[in-house]
Amino acid sequence: LAQHLRTICDAESIEVSDVALRLIARAGEGSVRDSVALLDQMATFGSGRISDDDAKRLLGGLDSAIFQKLLSAILAGEHAPILEVVAEIESSGWDPHNVYSQFLGFSRDALHLILGASVESVELPEEECRTLQEILKPYGYEALLQVIQLLISSEGMVRRSEMGLLALEIAWLRAAELPKVQK
Repeated sequence: LAQHLRTICDAESIEVSDVALRLIARAGEGSVRDSVALLDQMATFGSGRISDDDAKRLLGGLDSAIFQKLLSAILAGEHAPILEVVAEIESSGWDPHNVYSQFLGFSRDALHLILGASVESVELPEEECRTLQEILKPYGYEALLQVIQLLISSEGMVRRSEMGLLALEIAWLRAAELPKVQK
C-alpha cells in the first residue's frame, strides 16, 4: 500500500518520505481508498509536501518518546512511568483506543528492530530507531515477543471497553508484570 502511495506521489509531484507514506498506509487500515483520501488531504494541507511531523500530527500520532518511555517501563517492570503516560493521555484528551493501537504498531517496529530489520523498513525516523535500539539492548527478542503477545491478547478488551483509559492502563500494568514473573 505504501508503494502504491509512492507511485501516486511520484505522478503528482508530492514530496513525502517513505516513513510518512507508511504512516498514511497504516492509518488507512488496509483500505486503498481511505489511504489515498488521507494522502490527498495531507498533500492539499501541505501544498504538495508532507513532512514526517505533519504526517504524525495530522494522523493523530503521538510523539514516539512517549511510546519509548512506555515500552522501556513495561520491559523493566516499572509501574510509575506507565501511570505517568496514562495521566498524560487523559490530560491531553487522546483517544485511548487509538493510543493503544498506535502503541501496538510501535511495538511491532521494536520487534522488527530487535530482529535486525533495517532502520528504513520501520515506520520511525532513523534517530528514533537508534534510540529504540538502545532501549531494547538489555532485553532479548523473547521478552519483547511475550510482552507483545500479552498486549495483543488485551487489545480486544481495550477496544470494546467503554472505560478505554482504564482498560489501557490495566493492559499496560499487566504487561509490566511479565518481566517480574520471568525472573
